[in-house]
Amino acid sequence: MGVGRPVVLIAVVTLACLGFSAEVMVSLGAVALLGKVLFALAVGLVEDLMFRGVLLSGLRGSRVPELAVMLITSAAFGLMHLVGVIGGEPLDSTLLQAFTASLMGATLYLALRVSGTLLVPILLHALWDLALDLDVSALPLAGTLHVVGFLLFNLGAFVAIALVIVGAVRARRSRVAAGGPVVAN
Repeated sequence: MGVGRPVVLIAVVTLACLGFSAEVMVSLGAVALLGKVLFALAVGLVEDLMFRGVLLSGLRGSRVPELAVMLITSAAFGLMHLVGVIGGEPLDSTLLQAFTASLMGATLYLALRVSGTLLVPILLHALWDLALDLDVSALPLAGTLHVVGFLLFNLGAFVAIALVIVGAVRARRSRVAAGGPVVAN
């Protein structure tokens, strides 16, 4: 399984979970949609360079164990999302976002380790942010039920991403066992 297939599969699963349709493109307009896509790519690029580029490289250079590197970079990624409180976001939803971002940080870390390239987590991050920014959930809920739905969606998306990552790892191990090429970590 090459790097492209997991990214496409995750994109399809994420957008399907959010009920993405042509109606979204029509209601937004091509220019607005392009703006959202470019913004999501820019955010993914900057944040992943910061956390899975600079911070991760620095931690690896200091001989921190790999599990600790994942936990530290993921926690830092989540904590960075607490800045929403300064912008006036409610504390409860900001804490939920920080927790979800920490989980996503771990997922993006694993995507980097499996793929061997920072491009994969950048694209996954951009797809994730774009799907959330489009706010096209098929189930508009309110209050506590909305939080439960949000958590269930995130759990489902993380499971889908994890399954793709596991598939990529298995494919990589099969290539190694067969003496084929392996992407460097």
